[in-house]
Amino acid sequence: MSQYPTVSIRTNLWIAIPVGALIVAVVASNFLLLNYVHVFTSILWTGTDIFMALILGPILRRVSFATRKEIISWLMPRCFST
Repeated sequence: MSQYPTVSIRTNLWIAIPVGALIVAVVASNFLLLNYVHVFTSILWTGTDIFMALILGPILRRVSFATRKEIISWLMPRCFST
């Protein structure tokens, strides 16, 4: 059993929802929905970026290298086992 989180649609449904909304907006040729999906996902992206920079960054500077390595490896899971 791996100590890293798995990468799958089932465990990361929050990734499939915006992609599904994008596909629906394009297939339906609905510009308003496409614009909504674009703005909403950019807000989520910016929020994640601000969290990483302003909250997680200073915390990672204060912990040991081993802890930092473990947190970063958990945030960036491997798609394939090696």
